[in-house]
Amino acid sequence: VVSSAYPHKQLELVLEAWKTVSKTFPDEYLRIVSAKDLFQARLRAWAERQGLERVEWIEDSVSDAVLARFYQQTRLFVFASRAEGFGLPPLEALMHGAPVLSSDAACMPEVLPPLGTRFFQSDSLSGMIEGWISALRDEALLRAQIPAARAWIRQHHAWDAAAERLVERIRTLE
Repeated sequence: VVSSAYPHKQLELVLEAWKTVSKTFPDEYLRIVSAKDLFQARLRAWAERQGLERVEWIEDSVSDAVLARFYQQTRLFVFASRAEGFGLPPLEALMHGAPVLSSDAACMPEVLPPLGTRFFQSDSLSGMIEGWISALRDEALLRAQIPAARAWIRQHHAWDAAAERLVERIRTLE
């Protein structure tokens, strides 16, 4: 997980799901990269009170190179947000080779490719657990889809083309 710990990011849902997922996959770890703030401190304290094991908190600012390594090393990137304007972290994860499990909230089904990605119903603990377990079991399939997912992202999110369309729209308004 790479995210702020603001409530709409639903990290508490991720931690609740981890209670079950961690029992199914006892060799896995949950890594949370999140700035240390009041929200994150509360979540971390709650996780410790719950006795959650194999949760690694990365609280410091990490460089792009370190973040890329995290993405490359992960078996599955989990994105649980219930409200997003765009959702850049799961796109970054896919571009670095990590399969994605994302909520179906807001724009995420439009932003993320259908390949290399699994969705769960936002706010659904059981949906997240089922999606997480299924995605880990189907990791080889999801990883095989990553090249096509990258191509989809490049086609649908070409920043230069978007900038050119914006400039053209501005010109038509003049």
